[in-house]
Amino acid sequence: MTLQEMISQLDLSQDTLTALATAEGQTFTAAANEFLSAIVNKICYQVVETTKFVNPFAKYKKFDIEYGATIENVFVEVPSGYDYDKDATDPFTKQVPTVQTLYLTINFERQYEVTVQADLIRRAVLSKTGFDKLVNTVITSLGKAADLEDYAATLKMLNNTDIMAGGAIETLDVSALTTDEDKAKAICTKMVDVSSSFKQPVSGNNNLGVLNPTLETNILLVVKREVLNKINLDFLAGIYNLAKVDLIKNIIEVESFQYGSGDSNIDFMVLDEDGFDIHQALRDNGQIYNPKGRYFNHFSDNWKAFGFKRWANCKAFTIKWTA
Repeated sequence: MTLQEMISQLDLSQDTLTALATAEGQTFTAAANEFLSAIVNKICYQVVETTKFVNPFAKYKKFDIEYGATIENVFVEVPSGYDYDKDATDPFTKQVPTVQTLYLTINFERQYEVTVQADLIRRAVLSKTGFDKLVNTVITSLGKAADLEDYAATLKMLNNTDIMAGGAIETLDVSALTTDEDKAKAICTKMVDVSSSFKQPVSGNNNLGVLNPTLETNILLVVKREVLNKINLDFLAGIYNLAKVDLIKNIIEVESFQYGSGDSNIDFMVLDEDGFDIHQALRDNGQIYNPKGRYFNHFSDNWKAFGFKRWANCKAFTIKWTA
């Protein structure tokens, strides 16, 4: 059998034959050493990084949903009193309690996938440590993707006017004020005033119009970055810096409330932390190996229920800066 016949029997592709024929190339992408031009600089260290993000709303996640798909939330309103009648003779009249119910169903089912082709990755790293670091970082990116989408899903949920008092976003008009300092003062005053009102038994602070005051420690302010910076930088050089206002103990800064089509341009929200109704339904990881392609496909599932209890206090505002 001639060499040509042997090659034909092996059925090597033309790309493989070309690669073998040009294996000893004369060029290399790395730069030559500055002192010895005949020596090529070698990679001595690899730094592997990925997105650094912690979801600020993660701490409001409630219990996991292990079975079933729906949660029934029940709120018992306080009964109304009446004047005592010493001559009353009927103690058996029924006074049925007023109960509100809300139902939350799993509404977020996301899956993430990434391929790890270990044989090819080994060519790109310098040691087993580098290999493990790179592969682990690639797989960890699945969890980071879930964190980022949880964050966006929470903001999308907060954009729903059905959870807000009055079923609408309120407008705070500061256009008549001339200085940035005065505008910042008016915004800060509104934030503090709403937060103070939440502590009182006021029915107008939540969507269902029930008497449900918020504990001071549970009042949360979610505010756009540019608004927060205007307050902290412009308002009397920090005398009324929100971080120093004891009434608002919890502040989450966001870049924007708009994470989907149709979202309103909310500038800040004041709400009751107890209103968050976020539950994990499934958090699972798995992998499958393709022996033909010699790679692993890694999968991660993240199923949740996102909601906000409409008997919890919640008000949202958009700011009218100019006339």
